[in-house]
Amino acid sequence: MSFPAMYAKFRALAGIMTPLILLTLPQTPMWSAEQETDLSPVTQSFAGDSAASPSSAKPASMLPLTTSRPSETDDSKTVPKGSLQAENGVTYEDDSDESQSWILPETLLRLGLSDNTEFRFTLPNYIYQRDKDEGQLTNNFGDISVGLSHHQELPGKIDIALIPILHLPTGANNISTDTIEPQLRVAVSREFKTLTLESQFDARWSHGKNANANATFTPTLMISHDFMDKLSGFAEVVGEIFAWGSDDYYIQTGAYYTPTKRQQIDFRLGTGLIANSQDILVGFGYSFRIDGLIK
Repeated sequence: MSFPAMYAKFRALAGIMTPLILLTLPQTPMWSAEQETDLSPVTQSFAGDSAASPSSAKPASMLPLTTSRPSETDDSKTVPKGSLQAENGVTYEDDSDESQSWILPETLLRLGLSDNTEFRFTLPNYIYQRDKDEGQLTNNFGDISVGLSHHQELPGKIDIALIPILHLPTGANNISTDTIEPQLRVAVSREFKTLTLESQFDARWSHGKNANANATFTPTLMISHDFMDKLSGFAEVVGEIFAWGSDDYYIQTGAYYTPTKRQQIDFRLGTGLIANSQDILVGFGYSFRIDGLIK
């Protein structure tokens, strides 16, 4: 893909997202006077792990649950040291002209290794896909993946996470990548009073027999809002840009409810923005965290 073509696609994505952000901005100030006074210190962000990660300031049991779902944008923070977090869900996709599919259990296990670093393990997904004209296409399990996430707080209270991932060819022949594939993800967020702006850039290099392209880039832009103490909602635009082949763009919205500080129930609903995207996407999920698993 040429640089002008890729630049044009990013401009189109930004054009879609700008009015979404403007419509979703709250009418009240996004940050309080106390927050404004905290924007000036810069040196605290580089004073070490204890300054860079808020998890070191409070015991794990006092920290709220933050997950990487149901959005495509990943979590820019890490789980507390010694805690194990399990994120699970199911997704249904329907293209009225071609196929429909189910994906589950979407399980991501996250283990806190330090105050700002976690280990990640993704269980294989069961994938069922049916062609509406020809019948069943896929009915098997996919690959596993392992990775790390390292969080830092930048000046201006911007959270950033660097997330390297390796996909391992453990799935069925018609689903597996058939080779080890690297992936690098950068997630960024900025929290205000009741609003959070988040973005992600993801690059995955593929060269297996079932690869759609030899490289896939996934930029996202998301805005979330706290409606009340335990209920939040989000709106997100996602682009999947392939080095060759047809790109995909879709928009989704959803909500997540935290009945306790260590549990989350989530829902999402999305639709494609271009002709070759899915017509509808529906997902549900449940996540929980166990603290103090490793001392």
